[in-house]
Amino acid sequence: GDNNDFNFSNAGCCNANNRFNNDVAKAEQIGDGNWMNIGVGNLSNNNLIGDAQQQGNDNRLLIVQNGSRTGTITTVLQDGNVNSAVLTQNGNNNTITNVRMTGDDNGYTNTLSLAAGRFASLRIRQSGNSNEVSNATLEGNNNRQIPSNLTAPLLDINQDGDGNAAFGNMLGSDGNFLNINQVGNDNDAGVDQGTSIASTGNDADVDQLGDGNYVRVDQDGSFNTANLSFTGNDNGSLGFTGGGDAAGLGLTQGNVIQDSSSAASGNTIDYTVLGNANLFAFSQIGGGNTISGTVGSGMADSDNNEVAVLQNGDGNTASFSQSGAGSNNLAISQ
Repeated sequence: GDNNDFNFSNAGCCNANNRFNNDVAKAEQIGDGNWMNIGVGNLSNNNLIGDAQQQGNDNRLLIVQNGSRTGTITTVLQDGNVNSAVLTQNGNNNTITNVRMTGDDNGYTNTLSLAAGRFASLRIRQSGNSNEVSNATLEGNNNRQIPSNLTAPLLDINQDGDGNAAFGNMLGSDGNFLNINQVGNDNDAGVDQGTSIASTGNDADVDQLGDGNYVRVDQDGSFNTANLSFTGNDNGSLGFTGGGDAAGLGLTQGNVIQDSSSAASGNTIDYTVLGNANLFAFSQIGGGNTISGTVGSGMADSDNNEVAVLQNGDGNTASFSQSGAGSNNLAISQ
């Protein structure tokens, strides 16, 4: 039915001896205008949200796990239009296995408010170490920014801690916007946007602050944008050999791939690095692509960084600036 509320909470029920294993095996709402709120607090550990589903339109879902370790959200599914979801985990060794939002117009008239007045179709926040978002997918058309806040991403993943991993996917058209922000060391970020020529105007923002982080972005279609910012050391991965040809390197390091070979126009990459020994590769396939990169600055020099750029097509542009004491390497193949 419609306009139903489901609330689950362990508030006030627990002490030091029995605040574990609070599980919701399955919660399902079929209809429109429904609200699902699952909250587990009091530093509860080993909690499981097995299967939370909403099928319909204008639904809202909020899951909060506030435990010190080993919280699991296995499956979250919203199937319909104009839906919104926020998932939060605080603690270590938490996992979100599979979150999927399928439908159109998600985020356009979103009513689930987030911190600092922000909105998102699907927002995930993890605070702690060794947390993972195995798969977060937003699929559909016309999933765009809210008119009242054009800077709000539709799929927004934030992780604060070490050893975290996040993988976001967006399938569809009309300007999907994905953001991954990671603060800490040894984190891993993956982005996949678009599968056909119809996938246009997608935007991926990845920000990593820390050491030993890794990123890979794959965008298909035209008019796509990737904005990448890295502050720290030893980001990307080891393996570059200093000034080698980009095509010969195979672009296997921390990398961004944009394929507009069958599309009407090209894509854009903007890359910024502050730190040492960062290694990244960029591949743009098709015509009219643009890449600009800044390594170091006058106030914070960066050394021993390596960048490889492969642009395959006509009318491409590459612009790079490197500032450091030495041993920075740049390879461009057009």
